[in-house]
Amino acid sequence: MWDVLVSFERKGDIKNGSQLGAEIVAFFSCCTAFNILLIYCLELFPTSVRNSALSLLRQATVFAGVFSPLLVALGRENAFWSFGVFGLVIICCGMFSLLLPETRGRPLCDTMEEQECEEVTSSSP
Repeated sequence: MWDVLVSFERKGDIKNGSQLGAEIVAFFSCCTAFNILLIYCLELFPTSVRNSALSLLRQATVFAGVFSPLLVALGRENAFWSFGVFGLVIICCGMFSLLLPETRGRPLCDTMEEQECEEVTSSSP
């Protein structure tokens, strides 16, 4: 990101300024999404599987950390690889989060059996 700041100061180009703004917004959006996802996973899963679910979340972040430098390097040749792929992933995750159940005001379950019983009682009219 430092090289973008330096090139912006040298050229004074509007395109670089809008690119820098998009990068800053994307960075803060990713940080916010990760924090919300972490808190949501803590509330969503019962205690018995919570550690496994959070381990899966951690593995996904490690996987993303491995491949993001590759996408950034490819993005130097074609802007779609960096902005397009990251943007598509963020949009898909945002759309997927709309399908998740609401947890506000509900008790947290300790076992899968409690969770299944809660789902059955909440789905019946």
